Amino acid sequence: MAGKCGVFAETDINSLQKVGTPSDELMASLFEAIVLQNLSVLTRGHTLRPHVLLLGGPNSFIKGMREAWQANIPRMWQERKVSIPDGAKPEDLIKVPNNAQYFAALGAIEFGKSEDDCVGCYQGYEKLVYYIEFGRQEEKAKSGAKGLVSKEGELDGFKEAYRRKKFTPATFQKGQTVGGFIGIDGGSTSTKAVLLDDRGDILCKAYQLSNGNPIQDTIEMFENLRGQVEAQNAKLEVLGVATTGYAKDILKDVLHADVALVETAAHTESALKFYEDPHVIVDVGGQDIKIIILHNGRVKDFKLNTQCSAGNGYFLQSTAEGFGLGVEQYADLAFAAQSMPVFGYGCAVFMQSDIVNFQRQGWRAEEILAGLAAVLPKNVFLYVASIPNLAALGTRFVLQGGTQNNMAVVKAEVDFIQNSFRAAGKKPEIIVHEFCGESGEIGAAAESLRLWRNGAPGSRPARTRGPHWHRHVGPALSP
Repeated sequence: MAGKCGVFAETDINSLQKVGTPSDELMASLFEAIVLQNLSVLTRGHTLRPHVLLLGGPNSFIKGMREAWQANIPRMWQERKVSIPDGAKPEDLIKVPNNAQYFAALGAIEFGKSEDDCVGCYQGYEKLVYYIEFGRQEEKAKSGAKGLVSKEGELDGFKEAYRRKKFTPATFQKGQTVGGFIGIDGGSTSTKAVLLDDRGDILCKAYQLSNGNPIQDTIEMFENLRGQVEAQNAKLEVLGVATTGYAKDILKDVLHADVALVETAAHTESALKFYEDPHVIVDVGGQDIKIIILHNGRVKDFKLNTQCSAGNGYFLQSTAEGFGLGVEQYADLAFAAQSMPVFGYGCAVFMQSDIVNFQRQGWRAEEILAGLAAVLPKNVFLYVASIPNLAALGTRFVLQGGTQNNMAVVKAEVDFIQNSFRAAGKKPEIIVHEFCGESGEIGAAAESLRLWRNGAPGSRPARTRGPHWHRHVGPALSP
């Protein structure tokens, strides 16, 4: 597991979860990564000597962290031939003292005792009052920008242009056998599924946040889809299954699926299914960014966030939840902000530090959320893709991925793309996928349908997949 960056480590954890790695092994690997990072990099080549004190909250409260230190430091001593006191056990020389979580505070007190008498003396509250009433506003004015909406009526016009239809599930006849193709997206933060009929129309869909076990999540997805069909006294017959997302390979094996489709292909197939000749597909998911560039319906190039997942959906969601807000409130709150702080695009760890600093300056939660939405397209197009000239890619952009359900993010992306085109004297067409949150699994299900059609004379299958399905995985997916 990556130890240098918390964002990389989180991405690794998501990937390993989706292939079924047990949670105890994940935690052991995480502790190892943290300890080895400290021993190999932060010590700058120096050797820790006995005795070693483990301080701070994690070392105080997490047994696994202590054990990782006690396992790895003695190995380093042995390799570097460090002598230890006679009769002492190496693990006894690496210990957590009482009140280890308070050592920084206790040290501050000890340091303060030696300071000059004039340092830290109370000088009245006038300066504090001035800072609260004026100073913070001055800091905000220097570092801030206007909100996501700057003109009256702009928000109404944007919402009207990008309002999506509400999805209505299909209706079935009593006693009807509904043959369909299921696409499963085992994503980084959620698991999603759709059911397509043999014409490729969406019959119903299901969604839930991931509980860390992609197989159990998928069982619940199938139960959800079947429940929607059986609630109308109809019967579901599964004719094909395809998987995509982080968990695509393990789910393909468990489900005996027709295909495990790479996400770039799934999102491309979904965009082409709904929209004519897209030039650029922008998929912003929980942790992934994918920019797919097409020419005449074929993939010409693509960009992936191989460096960092800064500013993606999960980061926005966790920030909102850190303020005690639900992610469904994000857009309305962000649009209400009249001004916002300006974040530097790039590393999520640095942006987290910026959030703390902006809070100190007095920026409110809704202003910070607006600022994070505004910086996301910079992370997408400048940091990840390194494509400052968007007009060179084409004029028809399709925005996909669950993060596009956040209309504050969509507004920021639309503004960024349009501003990029002004210098070129062109006007882009920007489309939010009608099923942006389900685009991956729709593409996967469409691929299963295509395979079914290619293996059948006319429009009928050469053989029904129903018995095959029940024979292999029916009992495991029964409630």
